[in-house]
Amino acid sequence: MSQEINQALRAESEELVEKFLLYCRQRNPEALDTIYKHYPSNIVWELLQCAITAFFYDDVDSLAWFCSYTASEIKCSSQIS
Repeated sequence: MSQEINQALRAESEELVEKFLLYCRQRNPEALDTIYKHYPSNIVWELLQCAITAFFYDDVDSLAWFCSYTASEIKCSSQIS
């Protein structure tokens, strides 16, 4: 039973990583925002680690776009605080 749950969680995580990467490649900040809004921060952090280390290795342009997106989000949130 627990193995089935782990497999389901792994499949969901892999799907989420794929969506994350697709949204970065599409330069779609609104879609990325939906991930940040619908998942807990610890899940998002794990997602980022997987995406950056595994998939962005060959896609520097998407990584650069994501860094820019993240910096603008940090800037916006720090101006609100």
